[in-house]
Amino acid sequence: TYEDRRSFTRISDLTEGTTATFAASVRSVRWVPSPRPRLHVVVGDDSGSIELVWFHARRGQDREFRIGRRLLATGEVRGFGSRTSVAHPELTWDADPSEQRHAGRIVPVY
Repeated sequence: TYEDRRSFTRISDLTEGTTATFAASVRSVRWVPSPRPRLHVVVGDDSGSIELVWFHARRGQDREFRIGRRLLATGEVRGFGSRTSVAHPELTWDADPSEQRHAGRIVPVY
């Protein structure tokens, strides 16, 4: 199968249950304590925000997420409690969608 990453979705237009690619900037980063701590990162564009979640985050992973840093994220949009989130998204850092070599591609999924 393949994922179509030729177009980007505004965060306000993301639909639960779909896989989407969107451009955003990091707004906040926090660890949620549990036996296996989770990393929660809120990202946003000019239309809204969404939470990215890593359930098995590695120590120090939060240092990659500087406030304001741009990224492209691809993943399945899901409801998580009262929030919309994407768990374990695929990221491309410092992303300007118009300049990314990954933009405008159809990507194989193994």
